[in-house]
Amino acid sequence: MNPRNTLLLLLVLIGLGGYLYFVERPSQEREVAAKKFVDLKKDAVTGVTLAYPDRTIALEKSAEGHWRLTQPVAADADDPVVNNMVVAIAEADVSRTLEDVGDKLASYGLAPPEATVTLTLKEGSVPPLKIGKTTQVGSAAYLQKGDDPKVYLLNIETGQKEIVGGFPGMTFAPRFSPNGQQIVMSLEQGGSSNVYAMDLRSRRTTQLTKVDAINTGPCYSPDGRQVVFESDRDGSQQLYVMNSDGSNQHKISREGGSYSTPVWSPRGDLIAFTKQAGGQFLIGVMKPDGSGERILTEGFHNEGPTWAPNGRVLMFFRESPGASGGPRLFTIDLTGYNERQVATPAFGSDPAWSPLIN
Repeated sequence: MNPRNTLLLLLVLIGLGGYLYFVERPSQEREVAAKKFVDLKKDAVTGVTLAYPDRTIALEKSAEGHWRLTQPVAADADDPVVNNMVVAIAEADVSRTLEDVGDKLASYGLAPPEATVTLTLKEGSVPPLKIGKTTQVGSAAYLQKGDDPKVYLLNIETGQKEIVGGFPGMTFAPRFSPNGQQIVMSLEQGGSSNVYAMDLRSRRTTQLTKVDAINTGPCYSPDGRQVVFESDRDGSQQLYVMNSDGSNQHKISREGGSYSTPVWSPRGDLIAFTKQAGGQFLIGVMKPDGSGERILTEGFHNEGPTWAPNGRVLMFFRESPGASGGPRLFTIDLTGYNERQVATPAFGSDPAWSPLIN
Protein backbone atom coordinates (compact mmCIF):
# COMPACT_ATOMS: atom_id res chain seq x y z
CA MET A 1 0.00 0.00 0.00
CA ASN A 2 1.49 3.31 -1.08
CA PRO A 3 -1.22 5.94 -0.63
CA ARG A 4 1.32 8.73 -0.94
CA ASN A 5 1.95 7.81 -4.58
CA THR A 6 -1.68 6.94 -5.23
CA LEU A 7 -3.14 10.26 -4.10
CA LEU A 8 -0.52 12.94 -4.72
CA LEU A 9 -2.18 13.70 -8.07
CA LEU A 10 -5.77 12.82 -8.90
CA LEU A 11 -7.97 13.06 -11.96
CA VAL A 12 -11.34 13.20 -10.27
CA LEU A 13 -14.54 12.06 -11.95
CA ILE A 14 -17.71 13.51 -10.47
CA GLY A 15 -20.16 10.80 -11.47
CA LEU A 16 -23.53 12.52 -10.99
CA GLY A 17 -22.50 15.64 -12.84
CA GLY A 18 -20.52 13.90 -15.56
CA TYR A 19 -17.45 16.05 -14.99
CA LEU A 20 -13.76 15.24 -14.78
CA TYR A 21 -11.73 17.36 -12.41
CA PHE A 22 -7.95 17.60 -12.57
CA VAL A 23 -6.75 17.60 -8.98
CA GLU A 24 -3.35 17.98 -7.41
CA ARG A 25 -1.88 18.93 -4.06
CA PRO A 26 -1.15 22.63 -3.52
CA SER A 27 2.43 23.73 -4.10
CA GLN A 28 4.27 27.02 -4.07
CA GLU A 29 5.27 26.49 -7.69
CA ARG A 30 1.70 26.19 -9.00
CA GLU A 31 -0.22 29.44 -9.42
CA VAL A 32 -3.38 28.13 -11.09
CA ALA A 33 -6.52 29.21 -9.29
CA ALA A 34 -8.26 26.18 -7.90
CA LYS A 35 -10.99 25.00 -5.55
CA LYS A 36 -10.97 22.31 -2.92
CA PHE A 37 -11.88 18.80 -4.00
CA VAL A 38 -13.51 17.88 -0.66
CA ASP A 39 -14.48 19.98 2.32
CA LEU A 40 -12.32 18.20 4.85
CA LYS A 41 -10.05 19.04 7.78
CA LYS A 42 -7.33 16.44 8.11
CA ASP A 43 -7.40 16.51 11.91
CA ALA A 44 -11.08 15.50 11.85
CA VAL A 45 -10.33 12.11 10.25
CA THR A 46 -10.48 9.26 12.79
CA GLY A 47 -10.71 6.25 10.48
CA VAL A 48 -9.71 5.12 6.99
CA THR A 49 -10.95 2.08 5.08
CA LEU A 50 -9.35 0.98 1.80
CA ALA A 51 -11.55 -1.57 0.04
CA TYR A 52 -9.96 -3.51 -2.83
CA PRO A 53 -11.68 -6.25 -4.88
CA ASP A 54 -9.81 -8.95 -2.95
CA ARG A 55 -9.13 -7.40 0.46
CA THR A 56 -10.01 -4.59 2.86
CA ILE A 57 -7.59 -2.53 4.94
CA ALA A 58 -9.06 -0.64 7.90
CA LEU A 59 -7.27 1.82 10.16
CA GLU A 60 -8.32 3.70 13.28
CA LYS A 61 -6.78 6.71 14.98
CA SER A 62 -6.23 6.53 18.73
CA ALA A 63 -6.95 9.35 21.16
CA GLU A 64 -3.21 9.99 21.23
CA GLY A 65 -3.14 10.50 17.46
CA HIS A 66 -1.50 7.22 16.42
CA TRP A 67 -2.84 5.02 13.62
CA ARG A 68 -3.50 1.32 14.08
CA LEU A 69 -4.51 -1.41 11.64
CA THR A 70 -7.74 -3.19 12.58
CA GLN A 71 -8.20 -5.20 9.36
CA PRO A 72 -7.00 -7.64 8.03
CA VAL A 73 -4.83 -7.90 11.18
CA ALA A 74 -4.45 -5.86 14.35
CA ALA A 75 -1.13 -4.03 14.32
CA ASP A 76 0.45 -0.60 14.59
CA ALA A 77 0.39 1.36 11.31
CA ASP A 78 2.95 3.72 9.80
CA ASP A 79 1.71 7.11 11.02
CA PRO A 80 3.50 9.21 8.34
CA VAL A 81 2.13 7.10 5.49
CA VAL A 82 -1.47 7.30 6.69
CA ASN A 83 -1.20 10.98 7.56
CA ASN A 84 0.25 11.76 4.11
CA MET A 85 -2.72 10.02 2.48
CA VAL A 86 -5.20 12.04 4.55
CA VAL A 87 -3.33 15.28 3.80
CA ALA A 88 -3.37 14.49 0.07
CA ILE A 89 -7.16 14.24 0.11
CA ALA A 90 -7.74 17.22 2.40
CA GLU A 91 -5.46 19.59 0.47
CA ALA A 92 -6.27 18.51 -3.08
CA ASP A 93 -7.26 21.37 -5.40
CA VAL A 94 -9.30 21.30 -8.61
CA SER A 95 -7.60 23.12 -11.48
CA ARG A 96 -9.60 22.23 -14.63
CA THR A 97 -12.74 20.41 -15.73
CA LEU A 98 -13.74 18.16 -18.63
CA GLU A 99 -17.36 17.46 -19.58
CA ASP A 100 -19.49 14.53 -20.74
CA VAL A 101 -17.59 11.50 -19.52
CA GLY A 102 -20.34 9.96 -17.42
CA ASP A 103 -20.83 6.98 -19.77
CA LYS A 104 -17.15 5.99 -19.75
CA LEU A 105 -16.76 4.77 -16.16
CA ALA A 106 -15.39 1.37 -17.16
CA SER A 107 -12.69 2.88 -19.35
CA TYR A 108 -11.46 4.87 -16.36
CA GLY A 109 -11.35 1.78 -14.13
CA LEU A 110 -14.35 2.93 -12.10
CA ALA A 111 -16.93 0.28 -13.03
CA PRO A 112 -16.02 -1.39 -10.78
CA PRO A 113 -13.38 0.75 -9.03
CA GLU A 114 -9.92 -0.59 -8.31
CA ALA A 115 -10.23 0.64 -4.72
CA THR A 116 -12.64 2.64 -2.56
CA VAL A 117 -11.49 4.99 0.21
CA THR A 118 -13.95 5.67 3.05
CA LEU A 119 -13.11 8.22 5.74
CA THR A 120 -14.59 8.35 9.24
CA LEU A 121 -14.80 11.84 10.78
CA LYS A 122 -15.32 13.17 14.30
CA GLU A 123 -18.40 14.98 12.97
CA GLY A 124 -20.14 14.94 9.61
CA SER A 125 -19.13 12.81 6.66
CA VAL A 126 -17.60 12.80 3.20
CA PRO A 127 -18.63 10.43 0.39
CA PRO A 128 -16.61 7.32 -0.46
CA LEU A 129 -13.85 8.03 -2.99
CA LYS A 130 -13.57 5.41 -5.74
CA ILE A 131 -10.12 5.13 -7.29
CA GLY A 132 -9.80 3.97 -10.90
CA LYS A 133 -6.92 3.49 -13.29
CA THR A 134 -3.63 5.34 -12.94
CA THR A 135 -2.80 7.77 -15.73
CA GLN A 136 0.32 8.81 -17.58
CA VAL A 137 0.46 12.11 -15.69
CA GLY A 138 2.90 11.46 -12.87
CA SER A 139 1.24 9.17 -10.34
CA ALA A 140 -2.31 10.37 -11.09
CA ALA A 141 -5.46 8.26 -10.93
CA TYR A 142 -9.11 8.60 -11.85
CA LEU A 143 -11.37 8.98 -8.86
CA GLN A 144 -15.16 9.17 -8.49
CA LYS A 145 -16.79 11.28 -5.80
CA GLY A 146 -20.50 11.07 -5.18
CA ASP A 147 -21.38 14.14 -3.08
CA ASP A 148 -21.57 16.77 -5.80
CA PRO A 149 -24.85 16.49 -7.76
CA LYS A 150 -25.21 19.18 -10.38
CA VAL A 151 -28.27 20.98 -11.71
CA TYR A 152 -28.63 21.47 -15.46
CA LEU A 153 -31.04 23.38 -17.65
CA LEU A 154 -31.96 21.31 -20.71
CA ASN A 155 -33.71 22.79 -23.75
CA ILE A 156 -36.02 19.95 -24.81
CA GLU A 157 -36.28 21.33 -28.36
CA THR A 158 -32.58 21.87 -29.12
CA GLY A 159 -31.01 19.47 -26.60
CA GLN A 160 -28.69 22.26 -25.42
CA LYS A 161 -27.55 21.73 -21.82
CA GLU A 162 -26.43 24.47 -19.42
CA ILE A 163 -25.01 23.82 -15.96
CA VAL A 164 -26.59 25.85 -13.17
CA GLY A 165 -24.25 24.75 -10.38
CA GLY A 166 -23.14 21.99 -8.05
CA PHE A 167 -25.11 21.33 -4.89
CA PRO A 168 -23.50 18.93 -2.38
CA GLY A 169 -26.09 17.39 -0.09
CA MET A 170 -29.07 17.81 -2.40
CA THR A 171 -32.00 15.79 -1.04
CA PHE A 172 -34.74 16.84 -3.46
CA ALA A 173 -34.46 17.64 -7.15
CA PRO A 174 -35.21 21.26 -8.09
CA ARG A 175 -38.59 22.49 -9.31
CA PHE A 176 -39.25 25.56 -11.44
CA SER A 177 -41.22 28.59 -10.39
CA PRO A 178 -44.19 29.32 -12.68
CA ASN A 179 -42.27 32.08 -14.51
CA GLY A 180 -39.27 29.80 -15.02
CA GLN A 181 -36.86 32.27 -13.44
CA GLN A 182 -36.32 30.50 -10.09
CA ILE A 183 -35.87 26.96 -8.86
CA VAL A 184 -36.54 25.58 -5.39
CA MET A 185 -34.82 22.53 -3.85
CA SER A 186 -33.61 21.10 -0.54
CA LEU A 187 -30.02 20.58 0.63
CA GLU A 188 -28.70 18.52 3.56
CA GLN A 189 -26.08 19.98 5.91
CA GLY A 190 -25.07 18.73 9.33
CA GLY A 191 -27.87 16.19 9.65
CA SER A 192 -30.67 18.61 8.72
CA SER A 193 -32.09 19.53 5.34
CA ASN A 194 -33.51 22.92 4.42
CA VAL A 195 -35.27 24.50 1.46
CA TYR A 196 -33.35 26.85 -0.84
CA ALA A 197 -34.36 28.97 -3.84
CA MET A 198 -32.09 30.06 -6.69
CA ASP A 199 -32.58 32.93 -9.11
CA LEU A 200 -31.55 31.49 -12.47
CA ARG A 201 -30.62 34.91 -13.82
CA SER A 202 -28.20 35.94 -11.06
CA ARG A 203 -27.43 32.38 -9.77
CA ARG A 204 -28.04 33.78 -6.29
CA THR A 205 -29.17 31.16 -3.73
CA THR A 206 -31.41 32.02 -0.77
CA GLN A 207 -32.11 29.74 2.21
CA LEU A 208 -35.85 29.74 2.87
CA THR A 209 -36.10 27.45 5.92
CA LYS A 210 -33.67 27.58 8.83
CA VAL A 211 -34.91 24.83 11.12
CA ASP A 212 -32.97 21.90 12.60
CA ALA A 213 -35.22 19.31 10.93
CA ILE A 214 -35.88 17.53 7.65
CA ASN A 215 -37.41 20.20 5.40
CA THR A 216 -37.79 18.93 1.84
CA GLY A 217 -40.14 18.34 -1.11
CA PRO A 218 -40.76 22.02 -2.01
CA CYS A 219 -43.19 23.04 -4.77
CA TYR A 220 -44.30 26.52 -5.91
CA SER A 221 -47.92 27.62 -6.08
CA PRO A 222 -49.14 28.47 -9.62
CA ASP A 223 -48.78 32.21 -8.97
CA GLY A 224 -45.28 31.76 -7.53
CA ARG A 225 -46.15 33.55 -4.29
CA GLN A 226 -46.05 30.52 -1.99
CA VAL A 227 -44.18 27.24 -1.54
CA VAL A 228 -45.56 24.02 -0.04
CA PHE A 229 -43.06 21.62 1.55
CA GLU A 230 -42.80 18.79 4.05
CA SER A 231 -41.07 18.98 7.43
CA ASP A 232 -40.66 16.88 10.58
CA ARG A 233 -40.00 19.91 12.80
CA ASP A 234 -42.90 18.91 15.06
CA GLY A 235 -41.92 15.25 15.30
CA SER A 236 -43.54 13.67 12.23
CA GLN A 237 -43.47 14.57 8.55
CA GLN A 238 -46.22 17.11 7.89
CA LEU A 239 -47.10 19.64 5.19
CA TYR A 240 -46.25 23.32 5.54
CA VAL A 241 -46.80 26.41 3.40
CA MET A 242 -44.66 29.55 3.35
CA ASN A 243 -44.34 32.68 1.26
CA SER A 244 -41.81 32.39 -1.56
CA ASP A 245 -39.35 34.51 0.44
CA GLY A 246 -39.48 32.04 3.37
CA SER A 247 -41.78 34.08 5.62
CA ASN A 248 -45.03 32.96 7.27
CA GLN A 249 -44.22 29.24 7.60
CA HIS A 250 -47.21 27.35 8.95
CA LYS A 251 -48.49 23.77 9.08
CA ILE A 252 -51.51 22.89 6.97
CA SER A 253 -51.91 19.11 7.48
CA ARG A 254 -54.33 18.34 10.31
CA GLU A 255 -55.24 14.65 10.20
CA GLY A 256 -53.25 11.71 11.62
CA GLY A 257 -50.37 10.06 9.78
CA SER A 258 -47.31 11.45 8.02
CA TYR A 259 -47.35 13.43 4.77
CA SER A 260 -44.87 13.82 1.90
CA THR A 261 -44.40 14.72 -1.81
CA PRO A 262 -46.76 17.73 -1.87
CA VAL A 263 -47.60 19.14 -5.32
CA TRP A 264 -49.68 22.26 -5.97
CA SER A 265 -52.37 21.88 -8.64
CA PRO A 266 -52.10 24.02 -11.81
CA ARG A 267 -55.37 25.73 -10.84
CA GLY A 268 -54.07 26.58 -7.36
CA ASP A 269 -57.13 25.21 -5.60
CA LEU A 270 -55.67 21.94 -4.26
CA ILE A 271 -52.46 20.33 -3.04
CA ALA A 272 -51.87 16.63 -3.75
CA PHE A 273 -49.79 14.53 -1.36
CA THR A 274 -48.68 11.07 -0.27
CA LYS A 275 -49.81 9.99 3.20
CA GLN A 276 -48.75 7.06 5.37
CA ALA A 277 -51.31 5.85 7.88
CA GLY A 278 -52.46 2.49 9.17
CA GLY A 279 -49.73 0.65 7.30
CA GLN A 280 -50.96 1.99 3.93
CA PHE A 281 -49.69 4.56 1.44
CA LEU A 282 -52.48 6.95 0.44
CA ILE A 283 -52.78 9.51 -2.37
CA GLY A 284 -54.96 12.47 -1.43
CA VAL A 285 -55.70 16.15 -1.90
CA MET A 286 -56.44 19.09 0.39
CA LYS A 287 -57.06 22.81 0.03
CA PRO A 288 -54.04 25.13 0.45
CA ASP A 289 -55.20 26.01 3.97
CA GLY A 290 -55.30 22.31 4.93
CA SER A 291 -59.06 21.95 4.94
CA GLY A 292 -61.11 19.51 2.87
CA GLU A 293 -58.65 16.60 2.94
CA ARG A 294 -59.81 13.71 0.74
CA ILE A 295 -58.13 10.36 0.13
CA LEU A 296 -58.43 9.25 -3.50
CA THR A 297 -56.71 5.85 -3.40
CA GLU A 298 -54.67 3.63 -1.10
CA GLY A 299 -52.42 0.61 -1.42
CA PHE A 300 -49.25 -1.22 -0.45
CA HIS A 301 -47.01 1.57 -1.73
CA ASN A 302 -48.52 4.56 -3.55
CA GLU A 303 -46.33 7.62 -3.97
CA GLY A 304 -45.26 10.56 -6.14
CA PRO A 305 -48.45 12.28 -7.37
CA THR A 306 -48.21 14.68 -10.32
CA TRP A 307 -50.98 16.85 -11.78
CA ALA A 308 -52.32 16.75 -15.32
CA PRO A 309 -52.34 20.24 -16.90
CA ASN A 310 -56.13 20.46 -16.43
CA GLY A 311 -55.73 20.13 -12.65
CA ARG A 312 -58.36 17.41 -12.44
CA VAL A 313 -56.37 14.17 -12.90
CA LEU A 314 -53.42 12.80 -10.94
CA MET A 315 -50.75 10.35 -12.00
CA PHE A 316 -48.77 8.41 -9.39
CA PHE A 317 -46.85 5.16 -9.04
CA ARG A 318 -47.86 2.06 -7.11
CA GLU A 319 -45.36 -0.62 -6.12
CA SER A 320 -46.67 -4.15 -5.75
CA PRO A 321 -45.21 -6.50 -3.09
CA GLY A 322 -43.38 -9.79 -3.58
CA ALA A 323 -40.33 -10.95 -5.47
CA SER A 324 -41.95 -10.25 -8.83
CA GLY A 325 -43.45 -6.93 -7.76
CA GLY A 326 -42.38 -3.49 -8.88
CA PRO A 327 -43.61 0.06 -9.52
CA ARG A 328 -46.28 0.84 -12.12
CA LEU A 329 -47.89 4.12 -13.18
CA PHE A 330 -51.58 4.87 -12.53
CA THR A 331 -53.97 7.77 -13.06
CA ILE A 332 -57.02 8.72 -11.02
CA ASP A 333 -59.43 11.66 -11.20
CA LEU A 334 -60.44 13.94 -8.34
CA THR A 335 -63.60 11.94 -7.63
CA GLY A 336 -61.46 9.00 -6.55
CA TYR A 337 -62.83 6.95 -9.44
CA ASN A 338 -61.63 6.01 -12.91
CA GLU A 339 -58.32 4.64 -11.64
CA ARG A 340 -56.35 3.26 -14.58
CA GLN A 341 -52.93 1.75 -15.09
CA VAL A 342 -50.69 3.52 -17.59
CA ALA A 343 -49.05 1.06 -19.97
CA THR A 344 -45.25 1.19 -19.89
CA PRO A 345 -42.70 -1.19 -21.47
CA ALA A 346 -41.20 -1.91 -18.03
CA PHE A 347 -41.56 -0.79 -14.42
CA GLY A 348 -42.12 2.96 -14.01
CA SER A 349 -42.03 5.40 -11.11
CA ASP A 350 -41.79 9.10 -10.19
CA PRO A 351 -43.90 10.50 -13.06
CA ALA A 352 -43.87 14.23 -13.85
CA TRP A 353 -46.57 15.68 -16.09
CA SER A 354 -45.42 18.53 -18.35
CA PRO A 355 -47.41 21.75 -18.50
CA LEU A 356 -49.40 22.60 -21.62
CA ILE A 357 -46.97 23.37 -24.46
CA ASN A 358 -48.13 25.74 -27.19
